[in-house]
Amino acid sequence: PESFDVVFSDQTMPGLTGLELAATLRATRPALPVIVYSGYSDGASREIAQAGGVHFLAKPAEPQAIVQALREAVAARPTLTA
Repeated sequence: PESFDVVFSDQTMPGLTGLELAATLRATRPALPVIVYSGYSDGASREIAQAGGVHFLAKPAEPQAIVQALREAVAARPTLTA
């Protein structure tokens, strides 16, 4: 996780959800941008994701929307000062 610039994950996966993955990753790297991509899930919505500091993208999304979401997530991450 230390070398990731951004994580893009589906919400529905075997074993854990995208939001659970985001919480696990952000426990180690709180500023890591995470985008959860979901078509339908009882456990995910834009509001729930944003409350946890996670970006949300609804399916289906055009490739340009995915690129834009990635750009926004990376641009929004806090910069580290030495």
